[in-house]
Amino acid sequence: MTSYDVVVVGAGVVGAAAAAALADASLSVAVVTGGERAAVSATAASGGLVRCYETDPAQRALALRSHELLWRRAPPPESAGHHRTGSPVCPTAHEAEKADLAIAGLQANDAPAPLLEPAQVARRGPHPRAGGFVAAVGEPPGGYADPPRTAAMLLDRARRHGAHVLDDRVLAITLDGARVHGVSTRSGDLAAPAVVLAAGSRSPELLPPGIASGLRTRRVRYAFVGWSGWPLPTVMDHVTGMWGRPHGPDRLLVGRPVEEWNVAAQVGGTITDAQLRHIRRGGVARWPALATAPLRGARWGTDLYSPTGPLLGPVESHPGLVLATAWSGAGFKTAPAAGEAVVQAVIDSLR
Repeated sequence: MTSYDVVVVGAGVVGAAAAAALADASLSVAVVTGGERAAVSATAASGGLVRCYETDPAQRALALRSHELLWRRAPPPESAGHHRTGSPVCPTAHEAEKADLAIAGLQANDAPAPLLEPAQVARRGPHPRAGGFVAAVGEPPGGYADPPRTAAMLLDRARRHGAHVLDDRVLAITLDGARVHGVSTRSGDLAAPAVVLAAGSRSPELLPPGIASGLRTRRVRYAFVGWSGWPLPTVMDHVTGMWGRPHGPDRLLVGRPVEEWNVAAQVGGTITDAQLRHIRRGGVARWPALATAPLRGARWGTDLYSPTGPLLGPVESHPGLVLATAWSGAGFKTAPAAGEAVVQAVIDSLR
């Protein structure tokens, strides 16, 4: 079969969620995984944080809906490697007003978000340096999951509902004038009146000219360090930029933003001494033991950033083209809701 209602380009967690939702809606779906490039997707290197706190209302709405669709289940899906550890967020003083609005938004949607004073944060773990923020936002249901396993779970759901998963690489989105006609792959053409572009950092090379400007790739790096003793929650610290979560019984995954822009879409497992020092400097502000915690491994990947935020929805100049890309690292926690939004955009384009 080479003709479908819709082709999804990319089988990372966002593409897999879109494919599952589209197949659930009884559309004929083809998912093109990217072939060998699937191993370098952002999902392969994601930290997999599961939380709802976002100061941006649109992102917060997607995270809340995603939590309802997938992570709020009791018990949560074990096949996704989901762990509820709690997820406190330490906002900066400049975020105070937005943080108040975010807390109100979470609580209005029955998402627990208690406000924690620094002393309360310190009592919840080894945080003797719990300063630099006025209060933290607690998320008891927050935690983390395994991104590749989550994507595989969603892709399996798509298959069960009839989606065709093709281990191939898309070379171009084909057009009939301005309207989408399908995609061209290394193995041949696939005809479809709708195409969902969820190819992450590879999206710019597949977009027709003039659709999105200012897209840039950025490196994301983190380290795995040995950890024993007090179990830790999943933490986002906007004061230092550090974030971390447990990684098995005796390791901690710790990351900190790096200013490495316009890089190739790759994934790796190396780290230099300078890069490790950069990560440690952010982490010791909350977890002093990170200064000497032994290195147990590293990972780095590539995110796609847009100056206007994630690109999610139809492209009016090219009927049939739907974007679900440029998540700037936020795609994992919003993927199920993004898939739901994609369904409506595709159905509208087919009318």
